[in-house]
Amino acid sequence: MTEVKQYVLSLAASAMLCGALMSISPEGTARQLLKLLSGLLLTMCVLRPVMGVELPTEFPVPELSEAEAVTAQGEKAAYEAIAGIIKRESEAYILDKAAELGAQVEVEILLEKGELPVPCAAVIRGQVSPYARGRLEEYLSSELGITKEHQQWIG
Repeated sequence: MTEVKQYVLSLAASAMLCGALMSISPEGTARQLLKLLSGLLLTMCVLRPVMGVELPTEFPVPELSEAEAVTAQGEKAAYEAIAGIIKRESEAYILDKAAELGAQVEVEILLEKGELPVPCAAVIRGQVSPYARGRLEEYLSSELGITKEHQQWIG
């Protein structure tokens, strides 16, 4: 606190000194020179605390491996969230189509891992009429891209 007090007092004293000298100086070149010197003195007083600060030559940088690990963790979480949405929406779509056909089934969609997760196989459990099964096989194939070879029917 005393350093701040000392700084404010020295700044105020410098300003008062410059003001007093300006008020008694005659017009002309001498006054212009005194004005320039007063400005320099006040600038030095204002910047004095900053001039004593030493900046570090090296700044601490977090390990690159830590940043890569955090990035990978974020990418994995985002991928898993997208996969969960695709799986839920695909299963809900098939359950809705089955309900329209009067079939009660349980559906599990398996996803192929790639840049984006896509449905690659389906496991369908429940008693389904041949007509409903045929229509559901078509929906799985045409709408989700799951071929009949990758559809497992149980029940």
